[in-house]
Amino acid sequence: FYYEQFGYKPSNAPFKSIYEILYVKGVDRKVFNTLRKFVTIYGDGRINVNSASKEVLMALDPEMTETAAESIIESRPIKRLEELKDLPGFTPELYFRIKPLLTVSCNYFLVNSSGMFGDSEVTVEAFVDRKRVLEWKVK
Repeated sequence: FYYEQFGYKPSNAPFKSIYEILYVKGVDRKVFNTLRKFVTIYGDGRINVNSASKEVLMALDPEMTETAAESIIESRPIKRLEELKDLPGFTPELYFRIKPLLTVSCNYFLVNSSGMFGDSEVTVEAFVDRKRVLEWKVK
């Protein structure tokens, strides 16, 4: 009922664009701008240990310490998840709990491109996979 008052009927399906998060009750532009650094609608839901921020790594498990997260970042590039077992701050239990949440590669990317001509500047944000542009927006 909340969404109908705005003329929007929820699809109850996966988002088609990252910007649809703005339609979620309680998400304003400030919340969206904070979230967008940490979330995506693309991929299989696993976190790439070679590009995840410290904040994302620490959110994987309550027992993920700063030491463990920083050891991942300092050891990049990580070629196999098994390498995590030997890093400072890791226990076998932590490794086996977070392993299903992780990957060492990515097929989706955020590209920001800016162009200038005279006094005009335009920035385009695009989400791409390895073969095509999935969505783009002029910012």
